[in-house]
Amino acid sequence: MLNSFEGGHALIVAVAHYPMVNPLSEHVLNDGREIHKLLGSPQYCGYPKHQVQLLIDQESTASAVRERLKGLARDTGPQDTALIYFSGHGGRVEAGPERGTYLIPYDCDPSRLQATAIESEELTSLLGNIRAGRLVVILDACHSAGAGELKALDPAPVMKAGLDLKTYGVLAEGKGRVLLASSRANEVSLILPGKKNSLFTHYLLDALKGAAGTEGDGLIRVFDVFSYVSDKVPAEANQHPVFKAHDVENNFPLALYEGGKKAATARGYVKSTRLKTLHGPTRIELNKRLVDRWEDLADYLEIPLHERAQFPQGKEPRKVLDWLEQRSRLDLLRDAFNYFEWTDLLKVLDHPT
Repeated sequence: MLNSFEGGHALIVAVAHYPMVNPLSEHVLNDGREIHKLLGSPQYCGYPKHQVQLLIDQESTASAVRERLKGLARDTGPQDTALIYFSGHGGRVEAGPERGTYLIPYDCDPSRLQATAIESEELTSLLGNIRAGRLVVILDACHSAGAGELKALDPAPVMKAGLDLKTYGVLAEGKGRVLLASSRANEVSLILPGKKNSLFTHYLLDALKGAAGTEGDGLIRVFDVFSYVSDKVPAEANQHPVFKAHDVENNFPLALYEGGKKAATARGYVKSTRLKTLHGPTRIELNKRLVDRWEDLADYLEIPLHERAQFPQGKEPRKVLDWLEQRSRLDLLRDAFNYFEWTDLLKVLDHPT
């Protein structure tokens, strides 16, 4: 039995009581504290406690977040796993001198975003310096104050809450990089009555406790975590977690399952069968329906342009599906079809002929 996830390093940032920005619910701080506690628990995720860092509210200044990210870059190497969790405000300005996409630290002044927030290009650079062989970035940064109510950042009414899909993709660039976000860009991250955590983090915590199921080897793996939260969250509200990955060839371990205890499933949840291949009739039907949509799908999946250029004319949909299958990433089809609201394609997956 394993008893420690020795290569696990984590940084958890949670901000609710902003002095110059509309505050968020106490649930946000609960989220950060419970993720921190769970990762460092030898009975659960098994990260060495000294390798799990927590920044809460006033500790989460822009300079402190930068320094901790630089610390991860110093402390991790190719054999390590680094997990970064941020819960707080995120937003984007689409015009003017402050144009950009930002994570909002505790000491942000909305009237001076470029000087006091962390812009996505800077965050991408900081993440790029982290040499961990596996890097997982989890963002719960499009909060609502309550079910269906979104609080705008104040006093910056030109800022839209949340990060966009393009930014999610950029943050996931690099070998072994994965990004998991709480919701799509046009949705909010909800807090529902009766839960002490945000909806997304409630199920993330469940997954890390083993509810997502395991392969029976005492490890919790990244694709299984996403599969679980992407099933559970939309079942309760109009919120759809987003998964972005770049150059990830396998379902790598993210944590221990109950301190390394071996089990195939846990807590009554039987994970859905992983889509490993497409049977002939299903593949044929998808090929037909993707003729006018394959480029949108390729953009979503971030298939490099030089690879697309090699797809034979008229066979592009088939090559997109082949590209996913070769990388064991067919599961991303469902998330893509949900994102574009291609209900006809979802029916093909759910009811193969």
